[in-house]
Amino acid sequence: MNFKNILVEKQGHVGFITLNQPASLNVITSAMVSEIEQAVLTFEEDEFVSVIVLKGSDEAFSSGLNLEEIENESYAHLLKTPFFDKKWNALLEAKKPIIGVASGYTLGMGFDILLMCDLILASDTAVFGYPEISIALVSGVGGMKRLKNRIGLARSSDMLYTGKLISADTALEYGLVSRVIPLSLLGKEVSETAKRISSFSSPVLRLIKRELTQNEPSLDDSAFNTCFSLEDTLEGIKAGIEKRTPQFKNK
Repeated sequence: MNFKNILVEKQGHVGFITLNQPASLNVITSAMVSEIEQAVLTFEEDEFVSVIVLKGSDEAFSSGLNLEEIENESYAHLLKTPFFDKKWNALLEAKKPIIGVASGYTLGMGFDILLMCDLILASDTAVFGYPEISIALVSGVGGMKRLKNRIGLARSSDMLYTGKLISADTALEYGLVSRVIPLSLLGKEVSETAKRISSFSSPVLRLIKRELTQNEPSLDDSAFNTCFSLEDTLEGIKAGIEKRTPQFKNK
């Protein structure tokens, strides 16, 4: 499949999606969103892929939405045809873990996309924020609520009402990102993390994601119980007893 706005590749059991419009600092266009959707769906259907990595360039994950695409939008039209329609569902409904990698500018709709990821790794040059307030816009596609869920009402209110940007270190303090890594080591850390995650049982990774992304914590042991329907769990327990590395079959 030919893509014009992203790069797609597989390394072992890891699928990589790279936003690839460096001249515009990876500005988000409808064409780019469509390609992200196709790439995620392809990796979701690929039994060999256990984890997906979504990243940009060193200079920017994304500088935000392409304003030229919405210049002539109207309220009436958006009521009939929501912007990007259902193209976000591939990311939001993906069952495999998605690692978001932020470096440089991560703003506006680019920030929205990053917040759809399960695990966020950031370079020490990353900058996050929603500057839309300065042009009388707000974040779309649920970004404001995802931000509040991750960092709380007080801090998200401060960011959204003022439009201020925060550094990678502040994002780590807020609990927005999982790790801050020197830019020179970012690629290696991302690859090693993705490789480590992909070495585990894919069905169990999906169970963990299901539990973490449910609106309310599960009150039963369904995920725990489900593990015992998997060959991988039985193999893992046996390997633990025998003090050896388990050989998972992703079944």
